[in-house]
Amino acid sequence: MKIQPWQIKMIHTLKGALQLDDDTYRAILSGYKVTSSKELTAFTAGKLTEDLTAKATAAGVWKGKGEGGRVK
Repeated sequence: MKIQPWQIKMIHTLKGALQLDDDTYRAILSGYKVTSSKELTAFTAGKLTEDLTAKATAAGVWKGKGEGGRVK
């Protein structure tokens, strides 16, 4: 199944929260064998979102599930 629009939005929100530059973001995407989030399947987008959420939570820029999301 193709990536859903809400998944693309979530990925880019997490990218912003982590303040990832384009080169770093593209390097992460290359680990999923794509060059753009639009090329991800819904499944791999879910995996990427889990990965970015874990990184953002560890960095203190994202709250865990059920805690309200982005930290300002």
